[in-house]
Amino acid sequence: FLPWPAVASRVELRPCERVFEDNAPVLCNGFTITAHLGAALAPDTVGVLAEQGDVNGGWVWYAGGGTLAFSCSFVSEHLTTMSVPLPVGANELQVVGRPDDGGIDLVCVADGRQIGQARLPHEWPGLWTPNSSASLLAGVGRPLPVCDGYDPQGPFSGVLALLVVES
Repeated sequence: FLPWPAVASRVELRPCERVFEDNAPVLCNGFTITAHLGAALAPDTVGVLAEQGDVNGGWVWYAGGGTLAFSCSFVSEHLTTMSVPLPVGANELQVVGRPDDGGIDLVCVADGRQIGQARLPHEWPGLWTPNSSASLLAGVGRPLPVCDGYDPQGPFSGVLALLVVES
């Protein structure tokens, strides 16, 4: 038999780096995703901060149209999006997910201050797809988007210094 891959509880990625899903933190028991920015967020910032998976199952965190959004597509049937006004001037952004009663409570934080919340009405899967199509990417997405509303291959136009994903 083959051993189950040892997953990390924390990964740090710089723009355009990736980690395969079977080496990424498993987020189903709660997570914090932090974007450390190298410059304050500008009002015209667009692009992908982080992405894992695609419309068939995955999540994306992106800026565009004056908003910051975190979207999760669950088995192509359920799409949940937490969208907040773009926190212009912020230097650190976070999405925090905590499981509760069969779903996930999401919170968006900018520079330590809560700026939005949402609820995923389903559990977070243990794995999206254990292959390269569900790699965790920093600062850019892949050709097949998680949802409509962003350019999946549009790199983050702000200054992403470091993306930290913790479970």
